[in-house]
Amino acid sequence: QRGGSPTLFDRVLATRLGVAAVDLLNEGKFGHLAAYKGNRVVPVPLERIAGKTKQVDLELYRLAQVFY
Repeated sequence: QRGGSPTLFDRVLATRLGVAAVDLLNEGKFGHLAAYKGNRVVPVPLERIAGKTKQVDLELYRLAQVFY
C-alpha cells in the first residue's frame, strides 16, 4: 500500500481488473485472477500464484448474477 489518494490510472485499473474478473467467471474460467502485465489485463491461474485452488460456491455465483 502506497497511501495517498488514488489517481485516475488507479481508478481505471481497478475497473478494468474488476470487469476482467467478471468476464473470466462468465467464461467459466474459475481459479484465475485478472492481472495487469505489460499494459494489458491477462488471466493468471491461481495455482501458479498460491499453489492451490478452492471450489467456487456456485450458489453464490448464481445469486451474484441477479445483479449483473
